[in-house]
Amino acid sequence: MVLAAPEALIGWSAIALGSAPVLWQRLRHRHPHWRVRPPPESRYRIDWDHAGVCTRHPEREDESVLWKDVVRVSLIAAQRSPRRPTHFILLQDRAGLGATFPIGAPGTEELLAHLVSIPGFHRERYEQGLTATFEEVHSCWVGDGVPAWGAGPLGEVPPR
Repeated sequence: MVLAAPEALIGWSAIALGSAPVLWQRLRHRHPHWRVRPPPESRYRIDWDHAGVCTRHPEREDESVLWKDVVRVSLIAAQRSPRRPTHFILLQDRAGLGATFPIGAPGTEELLAHLVSIPGFHRERYEQGLTATFEEVHSCWVGDGVPAWGAGPLGEVPPR
């Protein structure tokens, strides 16, 4: 029985480990489902200021609503899917129109902090909606116009 010298084993293991990234790159290009995909929420864009909210959707027309026209804030739990967002916020105006955006989309952290701080906002319903596993709508706030930044306890518009 012939045993290889330890130097030879070290050399072969270095070659094997060195070729692993190359092999991974080749397999990744042959099998696109192995690629790391960005979360579906990253395809949305939310622009907001002291006047209102505008959402840009990847598959439909833009939506917008003025803060003074908002009469209902709801959390919508949609059907679970790896390719679509599952939780949306709906800002609805008097005509039943408004703007929707997924939780987790870029730029929503400060906006959600503002919505949660509205007097009369039902945080319990919001948290129940986040844990919902099937399609349902949770009405978190009902009123007559969301207070704008600079009015009352909400403070000024954060710098963007």
